[in-house]
Amino acid sequence: PSYDIELTPFLGLLLDGNNHTIRMRVKNADGSWLLGANLHLWLDSHTLQTSGALLTYDAPPLVSRDMSRFQGLDGEFHTNAHRFLSFSGYVISSFGTIFTNVSYSFGFNNVMLLQNNSYVQIVTSKQRERLSRKWWTLM
Repeated sequence: PSYDIELTPFLGLLLDGNNHTIRMRVKNADGSWLLGANLHLWLDSHTLQTSGALLTYDAPPLVSRDMSRFQGLDGEFHTNAHRFLSFSGYVISSFGTIFTNVSYSFGFNNVMLLQNNSYVQIVTSKQRERLSRKWWTLM
């Protein structure tokens, strides 16, 4: 799936005149998870330079649980993971000072059943994502 990643709170860090690399990675994917990306960028045509700052950043570690139960080649794997991220920042532009607060909640649940000496494999995956963004401007 395509993910919407809001970078506005980080603009103060990105607008420092240096080159930057933005990377995304899938935990425990062993480097084999393909991600597509699109960058949506809006320029302020009424000023030569914008500035800003990152105000808060909260990214606790990923919480995950793995469980398996087998008899011979038959059994089941359960994987459950979730993560919450939150950050805020501001950008000073020709429109005023724009404050942004963003939070993400991600969740994943996967069950894999192996039956008939692992000849039958049944996989059920559920994923949930919630994005909350708020913008407000001081003129």
